[in-house]
Amino acid sequence: MSFVVNYVANISGHEYSVVRYDTAHGFPHKDICLPKGRALRKEPMMRADMSDLVDVAIDDLKEHWEMYRRRFERWLK
Repeated sequence: MSFVVNYVANISGHEYSVVRYDTAHGFPHKDICLPKGRALRKEPMMRADMSDLVDVAIDDLKEHWEMYRRRFERWLK
């Protein structure tokens, strides 16, 4: 199973990937993205059942997107 869930924010007319969940690099993880496009860190998603990882990612973004955006906007300064 592979997937990508990507939170892209439009900030001052530019689109930025803020947080991305995917299975690249051979394991499911969350990338905390920096303004230059690189990942600050990869946080492994530890789940016994891979089938619910997309739901976990979407639920996390629904709950925390404002915090992720505020942090990213601070990094832009």
